Amino acid sequence: NGLRGLGSMSFDITNSVHNPGDVLFDYMTNSRYGAGLANADIDINSILGSSNTAMKGYCNEQISYTPNTGGSATIDRFQINGYLSTFDSCMDNIDLICKHASTYFTFDGKQGKFKAVPNRPYTTGELANAFVLNDDNIVSKISVSSTELYQQLNKVTVEFADVNRKDQTNTVVVETPASEKNTGEPENNLDYRAELVNNN
Repeated sequence: NGLRGLGSMSFDITNSVHNPGDVLFDYMTNSRYGAGLANADIDINSILGSSNTAMKGYCNEQISYTPNTGGSATIDRFQINGYLSTFDSCMDNIDLICKHASTYFTFDGKQGKFKAVPNRPYTTGELANAFVLNDDNIVSKISVSSTELYQQLNKVTVEFADVNRKDQTNTVVVETPASEKNTGEPENNLDYRAELVNNN
């Protein structure tokens, strides 16, 4: 019939798993499209625990925001609403999931397991158990440096697939208020694409 190819297609993809902790654990343990790790190789509580020291618990915390229609509402701190490419390496996809949940992915040598560590502020009680640097555990010099004025980021432009626009690209710009900038601080913008987010 002279057919040489297929026309353009669009797909509406749905998934019941939105919490980044659930997404990460599913991806790490799935042998078909993920890393295929055994549960014994993973610190499961650091990923699926309900407290805010675990990835899932931290992402489930409710935060307040102002909807574009006005008023106020709450929403989960982080949700995964995108898709991963199986052509990318497992490590790249794991990093992408963690990046979109403000979480570090690491290997704990003491346990011999992979774990997730949310990037969050510590409470006063947790600081009491923090690691203390002293003459017994410092083996080299300590150097402290600050960020140069011209390298400080003070504006971010984030692109994402907006669910309210049928996943067409939308952009959000967030800027440091002028009152919080240093004298003579130039505008220094970070361009960023949130691949796994579809709701600003």
